[in-house]
Amino acid sequence: QKVLKLSGNCVYNIKLSLDGIGETHDSIRGIRGNYDKVIDAMRMAFNEFGIIVEPGGAASLAAAISAIGQKTVAKEENIVVVLSGGNISEERHRKLIN
Repeated sequence: QKVLKLSGNCVYNIKLSLDGIGETHDSIRGIRGNYDKVIDAMRMAFNEFGIIVEPGGAASLAAAISAIGQKTVAKEENIVVVLSGGNISEERHRKLIN
């Protein structure tokens, strides 16, 4: 209730999860391209901020980028994204984002 009051009742719920790799994930979720969006977010986190995150840790960034792209939220709105998950080797990370 406190969050809703502070946000002016503008809390958005964006769902994005990982259930496998590539087409496996997309077929389970029934939405093509979600896995690629997460990998793109991992690439952005690394290229723009120098942060290495695993796919699960980049899901919130992918969701925010998707919401902006779909105009669910305006570019001017503040969005908080938590990047987490250092559970990935540098080699695996490099393979995924390249």
